Parts: sequence; structure tokens; C-alpha cells
Amino acid sequence: MLQIPDNLLASNVGWEPLIQTVVALLFCLVGRLVSQRLVVARAKERRARYLWTKWLRAAWVFLASLLVTFIWFPAVESLATFFGLLSAGIAVAMHDSVSNLAGWAFILGRAPFQVGDRIEIGGIKGDVIDTGVFHFTLLEVGNWIDANQSNGRIVLVPNGVALREKIANDSAGMPYLWLEIPVLITFESDWQRAKEILAQISQRDEFSVAVDARAQLENSGDKYLMHYGYLTPIVYLTVRDSGVLLTIRMLAPVRKSRVFEQKVWEAVLEDFEADDAIVELAYPTARHIVT
Repeated sequence: MLQIPDNLLASNVGWEPLIQTVVALLFCLVGRLVSQRLVVARAKERRARYLWTKWLRAAWVFLASLLVTFIWFPAVESLATFFGLLSAGIAVAMHDSVSNLAGWAFILGRAPFQVGDRIEIGGIKGDVIDTGVFHFTLLEVGNWIDANQSNGRIVLVPNGVALREKIANDSAGMPYLWLEIPVLITFESDWQRAKEILAQISQRDEFSVAVDARAQLENSGDKYLMHYGYLTPIVYLTVRDSGVLLTIRMLAPVRKSRVFEQKVWEAVLEDFEADDAIVELAYPTARHIVT
């Protein structure tokens, strides 16, 4: 059984610690409000204000807890053993909370993601919109939405999950993902002309992101060792049962992949129809030869 030191039990707690506590809490509250007003006045970017506000709130809460501890437990050194045993018991009883705190420390220290990143963890994909001591918040992407877009649902994920599950970060390194658009044409089509049309479409200025992607990779070189031989679009060819498959491989912004795909398909349909060459889209068919 835990034994509380005699000097703590024998202490005569009067009004003085209570008054000191109120003063300390008022000091921290006023300090927090003043510091937040200064941040709002000086930080022009919304993201910067958000991050500074969160850090200031955590700092003032920590300071308030520290002050209250020293006010009510002046004999901190004599309580070291007591609190050591007590913390061990709390750690066993509150395993999930301790795990979430450890996960929070991991997220702050290792930074596998930050607010604004699009990640996938534990089978859930979404944009990180908030991080806290015990959980982080995602704006979910996909699920019943058949695209790489938000479905509007908010998901709270315990920080401890970051220690147990793999984390896929779409925004790390460079804010672009490889997008592949398969275009299946018939065997009777002019596949060479079709490949030229697709190559011309993928190289249009509206789809040109290779220069920015290269710059992003160079800026992240001190954190990630990523290497691509080329970042420009390319068209691959292979043969399938129903025809010739031409696949456009190109970079697209993480949050605009669906828009890019739509624009590419619109251009494909328009250019195939306008071109003089015979190019027809294929679909699964069955042929019966009568002899």
C-alpha cells in the first residue's frame, strides 16, 4: 500500500495556498489571452495563427499545472518516491491514455505528418485538420465516395495508433502523386496515332507540374532520399484481351487528381473524335466465327 509522507499529512493547509492558486491561474489565463491577441495581430497567415495558438495554449496549461504543483506540494523532493510509485500505478491503470501521450510525443518529435497533410492510417484516409494531446482529427477522404476527395466526415484517431499502425503520407516529399489513366482501344485502331494524341494531351501546359515537383523534391532532400529519373508524363503500351491498352502516367496534385483525370478524359474524347485516324475505344467483346 502506498504511504504518503508524514510531513504532507501533518501540514496545516490554510487559505494561503488557495489564494496563491487563484492568483497563479488568473496570471496564466491573462497571459494566455494577451499572448494569443499578440499572435492574432502579428501572424497574418491562418495556418501560422493556428499553430501558434495551439502551442501557446499547451505552454500556459503546462505552466499553470507546474505552479499549482509547487503551491500545494512545497516538499516536492520528499514526495519523489510517493509520486514515482503513484505514477507507475496510474500508468498501468491508464494504459490507453499513456499510449496516446507517447503517440503525441512521437508525432511532435518525429513529425510523420502535420496539419494539412493527407494521410492514411489504420485503414482511414483523410486530411489532418487538428492535433491534440490524446488524438488527432482527420477530414475523411474516400470511403463511400468513389474518388480521392473528402466525404465531409470528421474522424478522431487516438495518438497511440501512430505507434502501432503504418502511416502513408500523400503530402510528404512533394505534394504530387502519380496518376495513371488507362485508355483501351480496339485492335483495328491506329494505335500509333492514338499514342501520339495521348502524349500530346499529357504534355499540355495545364498538366505541366514537373518543374515544381522537381523543386519540391530538392527542398525535401534533407529529410527524404527520393529519386525519380523523370517527372514528365509518359504513355505506356500493352495488349489486353479486348484491345490495345495505352496508359498515361503523369503527376497530379494530391487534392486535384480527380480534376486532372476528368480534364484528360475530356481531351481524349474530343481529340479522338476530331482526328482523321481510326481510333475507337474498346470494351470486352466476344466474337463468334461461323464456318
